[in-house]
Amino acid sequence: MAGPCLHALRRNADALVNRAVASTPTSVAVVAGVDPTGGAGMAADLRTLAALGVHAVPAVSVLTVQDSRNVEYVEPVAPDLLVRQLEVALHDIPTSAAKIGLLASSRLVEVVASLIRSGTLHNVVVDPVLASSSGTAIANDAATAAYVELLVPRCTIVTPNIPEAERLTGIKITTTEEMTEAAEALCGMGAPFAVVKGGHLGGGDAPDVVAGHDFVEVLAGERITSHNTRGTGCTLSSAIAAYLATGWSPVEAITKAKHFVAVAIAGATSWQIGFGNGPIDQLGWSGLLRPEREPGQASN
Repeated sequence: MAGPCLHALRRNADALVNRAVASTPTSVAVVAGVDPTGGAGMAADLRTLAALGVHAVPAVSVLTVQDSRNVEYVEPVAPDLLVRQLEVALHDIPTSAAKIGLLASSRLVEVVASLIRSGTLHNVVVDPVLASSSGTAIANDAATAAYVELLVPRCTIVTPNIPEAERLTGIKITTTEEMTEAAEALCGMGAPFAVVKGGHLGGGDAPDVVAGHDFVEVLAGERITSHNTRGTGCTLSSAIAAYLATGWSPVEAITKAKHFVAVAIAGATSWQIGFGNGPIDQLGWSGLLRPEREPGQASN
């Protein structure tokens, strides 16, 4: 006959199992390049999703050779390999959103667009990485045109910085008003929501402009002085996808993600990782991050 201690152990075990089932994290598909410094790309995406309590289903799109100062080499994976990575993993693990990062070739843009069209990827946040943070061009004109024709109209949210928005829209951007014009132009191309990031605007502020088909909002932000801003765009788009996946509306997801990035930048201002532009503190090692995880839903 089982004694009271054994019964207590069984009750505790049952409670732990029930709790584990109830807290199964939701999943987000991630398509991104590999940055060997660990500052941007896939590494930044995975840290961000982990910090926000979301499980990542990653597929590698591009291999790179780079350090914290320069990109030396970019090698897109074969389009069929990217498709197989996603199809096999997503057949097994359902996802609630997707983040698309570096693609680097028109063919990769095409296959990702086809996966959105087929429903394999949904709730898609596109970070149109057209150049590295050091200014090295990564995507050629054909890839840029493919973004405009195939990805912008099929995504849920597109998140270019100012140089990327200029290439996608042809609008020269030096003011918040021109950021607004570019965001509205991206919505005119078919994006339900567009975020034009203001980090390249200069001055003491770092506003982002959010546009939808019937509204525009400027999200104010104070510029944080730091030599560590590597992966900020990756982090923003991944955080938006995480918040979308856990039930927040697009505008709420964008607003919360912007705050997440600001705190992550602030947490890494004194770090010395590499000789160039270093990573930000997505995991809250500084103790500053306390991400909100209470949305509409918390599991698949």
